[in-house]
Parts: sequence; structure tokens; C-alpha cells
Amino acid sequence: LRLGHLALNLGEWDGEQLVDADFMEQATRRPSQDLEQAYGLLWWRNTDGGWLDQDGVQQESGLAFPGEPIDSFSARGAGGQAAIVFPSDGVVIARLSPIVPDQEGDPLEEISDAVARAIIEP
Repeated sequence: LRLGHLALNLGEWDGEQLVDADFMEQATRRPSQDLEQAYGLLWWRNTDGGWLDQDGVQQESGLAFPGEPIDSFSARGAGGQAAIVFPSDGVVIARLSPIVPDQEGDPLEEISDAVARAIIEP
């Protein structure tokens, strides 16, 4: 959760610049290379087209993370750990629990979609 807030605030914490703001912008809001437009520097960006799907196929249109705001970005790690940031809304979502074997659906996707719907459709 704290890492998500640090990224949301471009490296600033409690009035002090802990991480260079330009670096944080590059990491979370710009692609790190041309092949995968949805990937920054260890952060995933929700971009419209220019991203690779789970099979490695280039997608020319459509959001990388449908249901989330287009300006969202996230750190998604092993076992379903994640921090998802909605910058335009000032929202950070953290998930710190393991993926349950044989669980249907993606709880993280369901949570982020529900939060996004609540914000977009008050």
C-alpha cells in the first residue's frame, strides 16, 4: 500500500522527495520499450493497444486491464500480490493474500473493477 502511495505521489512522501519524480514518472506512466507498451519500469500501465496478451500476441487496441481507468498502473507480483493505482482518482488498492488453488476468476481483477465502477459511476 505504501509503495502504491509513493508511486501515486511521484516519489514524494510526507512532503519529502524520496525518489526522483522523473524516474517515478518513467517507471509508472511511460513505456520502457516499444514491444510492450503496457510495461514501464517494473510497473504495468493500462494502455489502449500496443501490449502483449498472455499468449504473447500483440494487441493493437483495447485496454491492457479492462475495467480499470486508462491512467491506472500497477505492480503485480508472485502469488497474486499487487498494488494498483488510479492516479486521476487518488486511489491505491493493495492485495496481500495468496491465490487460492482452484479458485474461479481473478479476485484482484474483480476488486479493481468494482472500485473503478464505484468511482466512475457514482
